[in-house]
Amino acid sequence: MANIQNYKFRKVMKELFSCTDQLQAQLAETRLQCQQIEEVMIAIRENRMTAKNHVMPKCPYGRDKAANDSQT
Repeated sequence: MANIQNYKFRKVMKELFSCTDQLQAQLAETRLQCQQIEEVMIAIRENRMTAKNHVMPKCPYGRDKAANDSQT
């Protein structure tokens, strides 16, 4: 029984480490989007009349999907 649990644990850990590059790329994209949104929000806070001049960044995953959602 302990061998089966050990095997399952190793399998899960191997799967987690196999996609770290993809997750880091998604994290970088998400950070960039957050930075752009922050800049737009600061500009709007300073002068709300210019809100129409600032375009929120487009999400490459679509509106109903976040960067960290699984791509299955």
